[in-house]
Amino acid sequence: RHIQKARATKLRQLLARPDMGRFSVGTLCHQVGFASESHAIRTFSDLFAMSPGQYRRQLSETQAAKDSKSAADFDGWIRALTNA
Repeated sequence: RHIQKARATKLRQLLARPDMGRFSVGTLCHQVGFASESHAIRTFSDLFAMSPGQYRRQLSETQAAKDSKSAADFDGWIRALTNA
């Protein structure tokens, strides 16, 4: 069980890395040592209450919201400068 938890934790770390977005969840599951993608997904879901795909989508949506807010903040800053 300890090894499965360590593998799932490493999978979560890889899923959070933007440079790993080009790899499928299955590829990353095998990369961290799971022999079966379905077993990896089950283990990940048990530990983190969502599938690896859901985790990746959630991170992507969170990052998109941050990027959108940053762009809006920047636009507001530029407007404030030009109106000053």
